Amino acid sequence: MAVVPLVWAEELSVASLNTIRTNCVAAQSDIQRIGRNDTISRVNRGRSYDAILKLFDAMNTRAANNNIDEPQLAEIAQSFELEVQNFRNKYNSYSSAYKASVSVDCVGRPTEFYNLLVRTRASRLELHNSINKLDGLINNYKAAVSGLVL
Repeated sequence: MAVVPLVWAEELSVASLNTIRTNCVAAQSDIQRIGRNDTISRVNRGRSYDAILKLFDAMNTRAANNNIDEPQLAEIAQSFELEVQNFRNKYNSYSSAYKASVSVDCVGRPTEFYNLLVRTRASRLELHNSINKLDGLINNYKAAVSGLVL
């Protein structure tokens, strides 16, 4: 998990604070646009992950019914299910962070806006890492199914 440290007020120069004040309203607009797009992606990914879980369950049941002993399939499916829940939690954290960053008075409180923006970026990175982990688990499951001896 990547942790991005917050920069506190004494570390931001006057020039940086002025730059934030000047550009933050446009940045908040961009963050809102990205957040709307991410919401759509999250819904689509969530549905896809649920469908994949059903396919994993169906395949695992079929393997068991045909006396194919492949515990790796069940382990990968269980890891995938846990990571899907982690993905949902990470998305909720990211969503809260980006909503906070667009609701703060960035002109009046540029340091707080900056800190919230850093938190939003860190949350989005954690979400990205969860997606990559899910993709890897899908590839691992595919490889395990491909390696089945029938």
